[in-house]
Amino acid sequence: MNPLLDCAERYYLQPFDLIPEMTQGLPGLLDDSYLVIRILQNLEDGPEPSLDWDLDYPVRFLERLIGRSITDRLDLIAFQAMEELSLDREQLWLRISHPA
Repeated sequence: MNPLLDCAERYYLQPFDLIPEMTQGLPGLLDDSYLVIRILQNLEDGPEPSLDWDLDYPVRFLERLIGRSITDRLDLIAFQAMEELSLDREQLWLRISHPA
């Protein structure tokens, strides 16, 4: 879970992201929040959910506020973070496993 949360943290800390806080203010924080919620939502879709939260309403609410074109791009970032985590875990497993 930490690598995914690290991805969200990096996005929050980037001075320029899809909607920068420095120039756009609150909308810039909303896109950051959307990304974090989507990453948490992706974690819930795994085999062992870590949170028992229904995040559908906040996702729909933020989607209406910041627009579908931005949320589509943020969804891609969240998906890529999941893909990277999956590949990292697969490579780790290959390194530590031994052939039978």
